[in-house]
Amino acid sequence: MSHWFHRNKLKGTIAQKFDGKGIAVKTPAEKMLQDLRTNRANLLALFTDEVANPATVMEKANSYFELLVGLSDVTSSDNKLRYSFRFKWSDTLVMDGKPEVHQDAQFELASMMLEVAIWLSKYGARVSAKESISEDDAKEVLKMFKKAAGIFQAIPSQAERLLDKPDPGTDLDHHILDCYMLQSKAEAQEVTIARAVQLKHKSSLIAALANDTKHFFEQADKQLAAIKNDEIVGKWRKYLQLKIAFYDSYTWCYQGAAELEKEECGTAVKCLQYARDQFIHCGKVCEQYKKQSGAGNTVHPDKAIFFLNYGKELKRLLEKAERENGFIYHQKIPDKLPELNLKATHGLAEPEAYSLPEKSSRWGPELMGAFDLSEISKREERKEKRSDNREKVPDIKEPDVKVTKDNACSIM
Repeated sequence: MSHWFHRNKLKGTIAQKFDGKGIAVKTPAEKMLQDLRTNRANLLALFTDEVANPATVMEKANSYFELLVGLSDVTSSDNKLRYSFRFKWSDTLVMDGKPEVHQDAQFELASMMLEVAIWLSKYGARVSAKESISEDDAKEVLKMFKKAAGIFQAIPSQAERLLDKPDPGTDLDHHILDCYMLQSKAEAQEVTIARAVQLKHKSSLIAALANDTKHFFEQADKQLAAIKNDEIVGKWRKYLQLKIAFYDSYTWCYQGAAELEKEECGTAVKCLQYARDQFIHCGKVCEQYKKQSGAGNTVHPDKAIFFLNYGKELKRLLEKAERENGFIYHQKIPDKLPELNLKATHGLAEPEAYSLPEKSSRWGPELMGAFDLSEISKREERKEKRSDNREKVPDIKEPDVKVTKDNACSIM
């Protein structure tokens, strides 16, 4: 369902040589810097590989992280090695802005974690874009979104350890990170909703899941609202807002179905009428989204078969409720919507917790003794932060996945 998921671009970065000239004075130090360089390059190569799989990406990521955690060791107050290399990354939301430059290995750690999480969410969206979706594919998409959400959730604690705090609206701003996490969590739950519909679970459960999903998208939108810059987050916000409108409609549609099952036909009509109005509103927000400038790919939710099929089902249910109320029940249609007392008893999608690997056992006294850090001044390093912003960071050339057919299966 490539038409359903909005995705921002991957972060771009320049090659990192981990040049140890004047610092690495003994072989163990030279070998560590060489391994850092190789592991980083190998991981970055996977982001452009059409056949890369999550297991390989996570294996390579953790191999790099266990070396990088030692380089950026925040438990040591005098770890000058942490500030020995300058890292440069582009920003997922800034179209042509200056890159972020920090002479801090902790910046590299947080940025690469973010890259991995974004890649996982993109991989899940790619699987959902397949011509035919199996049950195993649906489980894979759910797993990717939950795994991505877990990594997004783990990044703020790393970003907080930066010497120079992220600027507002940049990738490591906690509002941006929280939005990424909440969006992945909500999209994971979309998969569970689709599965519940497919298995014909109770309408009340589907309504409860949809209501929770709407709230997740609302929370994500509130995080972006704090940025107060539509040039950066405007398009992303419109995507979240159309999902809010859609799942508001979805909630009341299935609440209406539940009322109909209880023979509360007048209330069912009211719920379904509101669901129809919100669905119409969602279509309007779709048009606003497609016209809104900003970062990220432009998707077409209103052309997705799932979207269109839902509209048909909503129309069928409303016509049924109105017909049965007119011929059988003759109940008054209330002026107000009923109070929602919805609580999903199962099916809630939670982020899959992620923890960085422990630093490599190689980071011991012998290795640290192989570096000469006597000439490094932390004050000078901090002064140089972001001084080199002239070199433009090239975009990552992401795999060009052709979508031959949209589908209406269990992925939304």
